[in-house]
Amino acid sequence: MDKMDLFGYSYVRGFRPTKSRFLVCEIKREIAQPEDIDQLMKYVDWSKDEYCHGDYSMIRAFFVAHSFANGTVEHKQEVGVRKYTVGVRPARSLEWDEVRLIRYSFNSGSHRIEFTLVD
Repeated sequence: MDKMDLFGYSYVRGFRPTKSRFLVCEIKREIAQPEDIDQLMKYVDWSKDEYCHGDYSMIRAFFVAHSFANGTVEHKQEVGVRKYTVGVRPARSLEWDEVRLIRYSFNSGSHRIEFTLVD
């Protein structure tokens, strides 16, 4: 498996070392292509299996790029959704769509990198 660019987690407050959320992030230096979303989703699915016991709700995914090629947002809306089941009796069917596309830019006036939510 390829290596994801950024992976992190947060703890349940007061119950360390119990983890409550996982962060999966892919970063492209320049233009993100629609097929790059597939790579991010591969990391999301792997994290769900390895750390989340099948529960996608524990994952937040981000794709950070300087810009996004035509069709990237639409492709994310198409492939960035997962249907899954949690619980046993009763089992619940849920839908996950926690992929966020983030555009970065450099502000030469403030000398800072700025981030903008694309979708």
